[in-house]
Amino acid sequence: MHKVSEAYKAAMEADAVELVKDLGAHSFYLRRVGAKAAISFSANYRHASGGPSQPIQGIHSDMSPQGAKFVKDYVLERCLESKDPKEMEVGRYLQEGKHAVILNVWRPLGTVTDNHLGLCKWDSLSKEDALYSSITPTNGGNTLQRWQYRQGQRWFYLSEQKADDVYVFMQHDSRAADGHGVNVPHASFNLETDRNEAPKRSSYETRVIAIVT
Repeated sequence: MHKVSEAYKAAMEADAVELVKDLGAHSFYLRRVGAKAAISFSANYRHASGGPSQPIQGIHSDMSPQGAKFVKDYVLERCLESKDPKEMEVGRYLQEGKHAVILNVWRPLGTVTDNHLGLCKWDSLSKEDALYSSITPTNGGNTLQRWQYRQGQRWFYLSEQKADDVYVFMQHDSRAADGHGVNVPHASFNLETDRNEAPKRSSYETRVIAIVT
C-alpha cells in the first residue's frame, strides 16, 4: 500500500482523536480531557519503498521547545479561523493558557517485519543527549528535536507489531517545569534479520493536541 484515500486518512485521524479521549480515563495527564478538547492537526503516511515518505531512522522527537511553540501558534491560528466547533473550542482554551499536551498516535497498517519503531524511555535520557539547532522553525518539517544515542539509554519496540497495536506517546506538555516536558525520542530501525527482505512497512501517524482542563 503506497497510497491512502482522503476518506481513509480522515477516518484514521478521527480514530486517533477518539483513542486519546478514551485514554483520558486511564492517564494522569489526560483523565480530564473532554469530548471537545482534543483535535488532530497533522498526519503522515509513511512507507518503506523510498522517497520523502520513508521511515525516519535518525533519533528524533516531533518537536523541539521552539518547535512546540511554533506548532501551538499554528494550531491556535487555525482554530481561531475555523468554523468547526471542536476546533473553535480548542482555540479558546489555548488563548486562555489552558494545559495542553501534544501526542503522537502511531499505528502500522499491517504487521511490522522491518523498519520497526523504537521508543526511548524518557527517564533514561540525559540533557546532553539532546542536539539543539539554531534553526528557527518555519514549517512542520523543521520543528523536530534531534537526539544522539548514548549507552545507558533504554529503548523498546514491539515485535511483529500488528495494525491494532497502536503507540500513543507524549511529544509536548505545556505545564512541565521547562514549558515543554516529555517529548519521547523515537526512530525507525532494522534488525539484522530484516536485511534479507525487501522493506514493506507502512504506517500512519497522527498528531493530536489535547486540552487538559
